[in-house]
Amino acid sequence: MKPNNLIGFSYSRLQEFLLKHGIEPYRAHQIFIWVYHYKLYDFDRMSNLSKSLRTLLKEHFYVSLPLIRSRTKSQDGSIKYLFELKDGLTIESVWMPTDHRKTLCISSQVGCRLACTFCMTGTMGLKRNLSSDEIIGQYLAVNDSLSKENQVTNIVFMGMGEPLDNYDATIDAIRLMIMPEALRLSSRKITLSTAGQVDLIQKFKNEDLHVNLAISLNATDNETREEIMPINKKYPIEELINCLREYPLKPSRRFTFEYVMLEGINDRDD
Repeated sequence: MKPNNLIGFSYSRLQEFLLKHGIEPYRAHQIFIWVYHYKLYDFDRMSNLSKSLRTLLKEHFYVSLPLIRSRTKSQDGSIKYLFELKDGLTIESVWMPTDHRKTLCISSQVGCRLACTFCMTGTMGLKRNLSSDEIIGQYLAVNDSLSKENQVTNIVFMGMGEPLDNYDATIDAIRLMIMPEALRLSSRKITLSTAGQVDLIQKFKNEDLHVNLAISLNATDNETREEIMPINKKYPIEELINCLREYPLKPSRRFTFEYVMLEGINDRDD
């Protein structure tokens, strides 16, 4: 197998790899602890692993994070990160501090195919999906650049792209985010925003991840929503609402409905 980035590589796949090479699968736990808890990316320094295992890891894996090309700080203290990916494409993440939390808005795609008229990313079209390591890598790279008291506490999938349109990589990334051996985030502190792809919301509800769900609504009638969000032609508001009524929310959880006010379009009293 060609070398894989260990960031974003699933725990079960690592266990399978170890078993294939005659190594106890519990070693996956030790490897993940080194990488995600201690942020140690040098296999040679993983002192509780045998030399032969460290050599095997170096032959089949590497650890790489997206390159931070620039950081732009706003007046409210938020920081916009511009990342350069290995193929030269770029994505953005935004770190947003408040008194009680430090939230990171991350991207799931380079561009987006949904073409919402009010969204700059929608004008790009879809360049490609991000891999799970590129999604997780945003969190790790931002945290590496911040002081201890400013470490990310919450993640929102509200950056570039439609997360559910990049379904498999998004699911893999979320599983690593909430895994005790990996990022150790509470599902309550992760929010996935979607434009309302009903078929994928129905699929997502069976994943047993229990993260928060935010719906980019932006209009309360189909005519207006279709004008600014073409996806509404396929999944009108009534179908979306019916889907949400069947969504298994955990106790005390609620949906978030996002609404961007557009002058003269969706800002009427009715």
